[in-house]
Amino acid sequence: MKTDRRDATKLARSYRAGDLTAVWVPNEEHEALRDLVRAREVAKQDQLRARNRLSKFLLRHGRRAPTGVKAWTQKFQEWIKEQVHFEQPAQEYTLLDYLHEVEHVADRIRRLEQAIVEAVKLAPPQMQEVIQSLQALRGIAQISAVYPGGGVRRDLALRGSSATDGLQWCGSQRRLQRKANPARADHQDRQCSPAADCDRGGVGLPAPTSDRADLTQNDRRGSVKKSKKSPGRRNTGCISVTAR
Repeated sequence: MKTDRRDATKLARSYRAGDLTAVWVPNEEHEALRDLVRAREVAKQDQLRARNRLSKFLLRHGRRAPTGVKAWTQKFQEWIKEQVHFEQPAQEYTLLDYLHEVEHVADRIRRLEQAIVEAVKLAPPQMQEVIQSLQALRGIAQISAVYPGGGVRRDLALRGSSATDGLQWCGSQRRLQRKANPARADHQDRQCSPAADCDRGGVGLPAPTSDRADLTQNDRRGSVKKSKKSPGRRNTGCISVTAR
């Protein structure tokens, strides 16, 4: 039976064992930056759909780019505008509409990225410090650093430390992550990276040590040896453990 007394006892035991995870409620600045980042992510998803519609339309009619022209580059779009044409007016209008949608989404992403850059300049100093520190990691630019820096980087606020301390801390420990449910993965989970230490519901584990490697054979409780091959029977390669 679920009662308040039993719940309080369970919470007290979990707190004593260190199983409780501290949470941090984002303030208005963090929520505002999160909304802007989500808007850019939606625009990127729309860009993927628009590009897929155009590419599958060209592929369905046997129109392929020349050799050496990579997809969605400036030369690729110039090839579509100058060399791809259809005899039927309906197909020509369809091509123009798909191409206009691709260009429209690209302009939309550029506007949102510029807005993110301006929003970072007006962000609190602590948030700016985190974003700048994350850019020291390989492959992390300003836009990518805003994803964990603006929303998921709650460890720094909980620990009351600087951004540099948080980066050192996430590099000295491993994280045992739960198996994520793709159907319920939200915006922050999709943008998380192990380097940014932004997993949700993870269990912190200490860094591995060399104590196990220093153990000798005599210190172990059991010895492992291969089983002998018996006549008339096929050796299955089993390993037997004999306890001392």
